[in-house]
Amino acid sequence: MQKILLFITAIWLQFLATNSFADEAPDTAKNAVETVSVKDYLDTPKSADTAPEAKSVAAPEVFHEHNNDQYFDWAFFMNKQGSKNLCYITATAIKQSGEFQNRGEPYFIITKTKGKLPEVSVSSGYYYKQDSQLELSFGLQKFYLLTFKSRSWTYSIDDDIEIIKAMRNGDSVIVTATSNLNIPSQDTYSLIGFNKAFQRLQKECK
Repeated sequence: MQKILLFITAIWLQFLATNSFADEAPDTAKNAVETVSVKDYLDTPKSADTAPEAKSVAAPEVFHEHNNDQYFDWAFFMNKQGSKNLCYITATAIKQSGEFQNRGEPYFIITKTKGKLPEVSVSSGYYYKQDSQLELSFGLQKFYLLTFKSRSWTYSIDDDIEIIKAMRNGDSVIVTATSNLNIPSQDTYSLIGFNKAFQRLQKECK
């Protein structure tokens, strides 16, 4: 089962590296799609005013078999960027809803490099409605992320800290968002294994 989950994770990340979500993207985005390196992805500013044109996440080079481990529903990946370790923990949704004809795989990812705090990001597998927010729900506790093209980020590092705290104390998180075609989605992520995966993230990229 572990090898199957790792294989599936690698497949959907490879898919993200090459798929432009053409059915969901506006015409201008279709023509602007290109891949971005792991470093560029992590260095992307958390502001729609300065974010790059539509790019899909290209990170297949990180997912070498000796650099990953599965912790129930969460996977850990690590790669070297110069002298620094670049670490990820990620999960795919265990439940999806939304009336889409063609949708990429939703995923939740937390990234960390040495000396920096962990950062939260989510992709719902489509281009988001312009100026919309993505909602993370832990029961009555809710957080909101800004969206740009096919990715979303927190507004501040304080939000990252609070979201991770909620994830460490929860069983699941529900992600609600709206596509640029005004189609709503709601995805559920299991948090089983998150704590162990997060501890590994902190250890390898402290």
